[in-house]
Amino acid sequence: EAGCSPEALSKLRKKGVSAALIKKVSGCSASALKAAGYNASALKEAGYSDKDLADAGFSQSEIQAANLGLPDGVTLSDIKKAGCSPEALAKLRAKGVTAESIKKVSSCSASALKAAGYSATELSNAGFNDKDLLAAGFSAADVAQAGLQLPNGVSINDIKKAGCNPEALAELREKGVSAKALLKLSGCSVSALKAAGFTASELSQAGVNNSQLAA
Repeated sequence: EAGCSPEALSKLRKKGVSAALIKKVSGCSASALKAAGYNASALKEAGYSDKDLADAGFSQSEIQAANLGLPDGVTLSDIKKAGCSPEALAKLRAKGVTAESIKKVSSCSASALKAAGYSATELSNAGFNDKDLLAAGFSAADVAQAGLQLPNGVSINDIKKAGCNPEALAELREKGVSAKALLKLSGCSVSALKAAGFTASELSQAGVNNSQLAA
């Protein structure tokens, strides 16, 4: 058992073990995890509070960045400095900053974010509605795709072409297409989705009830 020594936890971190799992299994403190190299965002995802992070020695700017889900190396101040210039926002996007974070901090418009390269799905996830997306210049097909939360690179046509073939559905699942999107667009049976590798949990999130899952 690793316990909570920074050396042992650091080895787990390098193996890809999350701070959330360590907290659940070993109940280690935020300080121990920080000493092992976990960043503020990893600790927030694990359920530690702002106070836990401050007590562990994280700065206020690191905590604010973690609350916004900012990637390493990007601060709240970087986002404020960027304003709503598409060029500056495109640089933030390349670093992994979400449209949601930018909207929260700078209240940039859907048009500015679109010009920076954010997709309709990313803007939909950030809380923009269909009207905002259409006004920003996205097509009706883009907006429909965003409503289904389709990943970049997968279109409604791709899903329609796949039909209910389990192999084709399995490929879409690997690309990040949800069971909900497939049920809505293709009307495939629960058994076809099960055959494609969708789990009971994924099907349940798509609105499939227990009797359908048991069938």
